[in-house]
Amino acid sequence: MAHITESFGVIEVVSLSSRSSAFSLGDRVQLIFRPIDAPNPPYSLKVISPTGSMIVDTIIRSLPTGEPQSAPPFEFSPSTKGIYRVEIRESKTRAEGIAKLQVG
Repeated sequence: MAHITESFGVIEVVSLSSRSSAFSLGDRVQLIFRPIDAPNPPYSLKVISPTGSMIVDTIIRSLPTGEPQSAPPFEFSPSTKGIYRVEIRESKTRAEGIAKLQVG
């Protein structure tokens, strides 16, 4: 399990990394999302860097859950040390998941 320092909300953010410590610069971070209730697409996905800049701001229609036939895991490569914030929200409801990932 990767080093997710904090995760909360009704959509769980899970890392597919087998690392037991913080990510390093240049690592490939792969994330899947597990909603507690039935999924209700589309979703807004945001990744915010330690400097506060938005590095990902996109809409995804099919949630990568890690199950057969689901979308492939979302991935990015961190370029700055610090804590990254990952936010996933259903566009039609208030369901969300927020996680913080430690890099470096």
